Amino acid sequence: MNPTHMPPLVAIVGGGPAGLAAAIELGSRGVACVVLERTERGGYAPRAKTTHTRSREHMRRWGIAQKLAAEAPFGVDYPNHVTFVTQLGGKLIKRFEHALQCSPQRDERYSEHSQWIPQYKVEQVMRTHAASLPGVELRFGCEYLGFVQDDAGVTVQYRDRDSDDVKTLTVAYVIGADGARPPPPPTTRGRQQCTGRSIASIPA
Repeated sequence: MNPTHMPPLVAIVGGGPAGLAAAIELGSRGVACVVLERTERGGYAPRAKTTHTRSREHMRRWGIAQKLAAEAPFGVDYPNHVTFVTQLGGKLIKRFEHALQCSPQRDERYSEHSQWIPQYKVEQVMRTHAASLPGVELRFGCEYLGFVQDDAGVTVQYRDRDSDDVKTLTVAYVIGADGARPPPPPTTRGRQQCTGRSIASIPA
């Protein structure tokens, strides 16, 4: 990881698919970045079973679409049909063959097909690729606590969950990719943080 030891310009909070995608895009362009992920990413929960065509088109551009296909637990030819019935073993209402463009057969509308693959497999492929890019550093077991912004940049505060030490990292930009959990509010030195209006005050 980060073989050129460039100081990070961007901190990415969250090491799931969105955070890894941001790291790959930045690393592919020579922009040094660091990903802060609070877990060790060792889980195997069966989440998000389908990676759709648009996501796989990005992976094709990154050069990892075939690597993802090779990780499919049942192979990319495994049927992905969706069937609606009145009850288990009951009357058929409707059957969709290869739903969500999961058939590997060529479709002129897309450069890639969707793929039935669990999220932890997707993340494994993306992590390996991100870690191979110059300037990309992945830090696991790092829990984001908040940030302070001033004219000199952004100072991110996080906790090392192994040592319980609180550490800081100064960068130019921060990307939040840690899901729907509300993060701690940002603060600024010497000026009011928010100058916008609340949604409720904006006329329809």
